Amino acid sequence: MSKTIDAQIEKSDLLIEGFRKHIEDLREWGVEEADLDAMSESLKKLKTADEACAELRQELSKRVKVMNDILADAKSHYLIYKRLVKENFPQEAWQQYGVPDKR
Repeated sequence: MSKTIDAQIEKSDLLIEGFRKHIEDLREWGVEEADLDAMSESLKKLKTADEACAELRQELSKRVKVMNDILADAKSHYLIYKRLVKENFPQEAWQQYGVPDKR
């Protein structure tokens, strides 16, 4: 769980607990038990959503690592073959082999 979400849930739970203890005092300001129940339910949904996001982040992290490995492999091959052209052909011919001539 992310620290921000965890902190918000903890603060909200403490607030709900305190409000429930003093609900009679707070009714004159429009606070009802149903409001606190709704807030508590919202916090449960927040926790579930955060857990789902954490799973997605973990999966994304794995996929990004795989992609970066593939990218490194592609770059390595590109550099090897580009060097082959640059070392064995005159600069005027590089573009014919797909190597940019940056003059």
